[in-house]
Amino acid sequence: MDKDSSSKSEENDELYDEAVNFVIESRRHLSSVQRKLRIGYNRAAKII
Repeated sequence: MDKDSSSKSEENDELYDEAVNFVIESRRHLSSVQRKLRIGYNRAAKII
């Protein structure tokens, strides 16, 4: 998978916008995103 395809699939994640807004507004870390969205590390890392 090339870099462009990977970026597009990450942006298509249903929680992408919510995760980005949460990080911007709260200036929290990846672990906070995991807890807030109730997702695992790998998915949170892909989104962010």
